[in-house]
Amino acid sequence: MRRESHLELAFLLQDVVTLVASLAIARSARDGLAVLVPGLKPAVPVGDYVHLLLVFVPTWALFAQRVDLQAVARLTGTLTELLRALVWTQGA
Repeated sequence: MRRESHLELAFLLQDVVTLVASLAIARSARDGLAVLVPGLKPAVPVGDYVHLLLVFVPTWALFAQRVDLQAVARLTGTLTELLRALVWTQGA
């Protein structure tokens, strides 16, 4: 496996963790807000939508990988490559 593949996989895993963490934080914030604003509708029990999460996260990860959302080539550009070449030639 090429080095870029490991990096792209790390980016994908980071995105999945961020997605799940943001959903958990939103859920906690909503629960905290419900205490402050008594007029809010009751929260939907977590068990009612966990199955959606189990379908959504892998589908999203597959789609992100399919469209090269984490492609390393998009993280570099001409200026970055020029600077890398300059640093490499200074070390030689």
